[in-house]
Amino acid sequence: MGCDVKLQSVWKGECTVRLDNGTAWPRAALDSDERGLAGVAWRLQYGNPTQADMQTAASVMSAYASLVWKPKRLRDAIVAALRAAEDDQTGS
Repeated sequence: MGCDVKLQSVWKGECTVRLDNGTAWPRAALDSDERGLAGVAWRLQYGNPTQADMQTAASVMSAYASLVWKPKRLRDAIVAALRAAEDDQTGS
């Protein structure tokens, strides 16, 4: 697998970033609203997490574990694409 990874799609409000290498990653947005990762983390620690919260947490844990074990060049390319997706969403 090459290291040329580009953003394929992400839509406003979507929780998944799709890359052109066929992988999908959970958005890293720490939105302050209850749908963002900050809201999920708060409910997991202090509130009553929903099934969707637990699925989001499982997705983030899986992505983290996968990313840690990728070769550095591929990991860097994936992180750059994920950052570009967040920049697109926030207008940065």
